[in-house]
Amino acid sequence: MRDVFNEMEKMQYMLERAFNEGYGQTHVAPTKQCMPARSALADMNQTDTAVKANFEMPGVNKKDIKINVTDKAIEVKAYKSDIKDIKTNDKETKSCKSIKFYRRLALPARVNPDMVTAKYENGILRVEMPKAEIAKRKEIAIE
Repeated sequence: MRDVFNEMEKMQYMLERAFNEGYGQTHVAPTKQCMPARSALADMNQTDTAVKANFEMPGVNKKDIKINVTDKAIEVKAYKSDIKDIKTNDKETKSCKSIKFYRRLALPARVNPDMVTAKYENGILRVEMPKAEIAKRKEIAIE
């Protein structure tokens, strides 16, 4: 599902860019991001012992990814930005390239956040979260 506010920010950015280019001005987005975050494509499944999640995040480096896991949810963020000054004979412009991903998912089972492992290769982040042990009932003898 699309986020209405992200769509409105994109539209504002495109309109400002169109008007500024028409008058010979250049435009760099007023915030540190060039474009709003897109939702990372995700796939989640569970086995008897773990919950596994895959996130498609092409174009970012491993060091740009942040993962937060609780016993009930996983949150994945990535941000990479590159702003360059381009100087030609009579013009000076700025080029802005930004990649931003964000996704928060509820987990289908409780997991142990201390035992989570993650691997990133070829634009795919794979996270394996071992399930937490369920507290067992213990009968108490009355003295």
